[in-house]
Amino acid sequence: MKSMNNRKRLNLFKLSILIISILLVCVLVYGIAFAVNQFVMEKRSQPDEINTDHLIYHFPDWEENIWEDEKYMEKDHTIFFQNGAETYPLADVKNDEKGASFFLNYIDALIQGDHAALNTMYTSEYTDKNGFFEPFTMQKVYDVLVSYKGTAKGVERYGEAEVFDLSYCIMENNGTFRRDIASDSPRTQIIYLVHTDDGYKIHEVSYYKNRVLD
Repeated sequence: MKSMNNRKRLNLFKLSILIISILLVCVLVYGIAFAVNQFVMEKRSQPDEINTDHLIYHFPDWEENIWEDEKYMEKDHTIFFQNGAETYPLADVKNDEKGASFFLNYIDALIQGDHAALNTMYTSEYTDKNGFFEPFTMQKVYDVLVSYKGTAKGVERYGEAEVFDLSYCIMENNGTFRRDIASDSPRTQIIYLVHTDDGYKIHEVSYYKNRVLD
């Protein structure tokens, strides 16, 4: 009788171990599936990695005044703004409730090589994640197009953001500011602009997928 009870306890113990093992395997499989799903979703939401190994940057001249470069002066320095079917100089924008004129100061900071001013144009959330811009030379920016795309809801802390496409070329790009584009080859950025107590600031920058560098 005692031996039978021991066998029952042993069988019950084995059954318990089996059940626990099955539950652990299920939890492990679910955890792996969840992690894989999260990874896939994050990859879908992030821009594709771009191979920049083939890019050749011009040697940076920290003393250069780009306004003395005759070839650069021949470029179109107008900042154009596109809203729907209409395109016109951004300086002519009359209704600035969406923050479009922000890009006038932004592009000017790039051209002037003013990294200090540029760093004030990003939210603390952006700089905490991506860091501050290091000093860069004057940038020979031209062919600038700012396109208004609409409003993004559910932006943490700020509620919403105005979304713009920003495209421009850099003549003789030396890589001190952007290393993801070749000289005279634009790559559109998606800019999320939020309204803060200090005016409009960039909260997020992303890119369109499958953009192939020239």
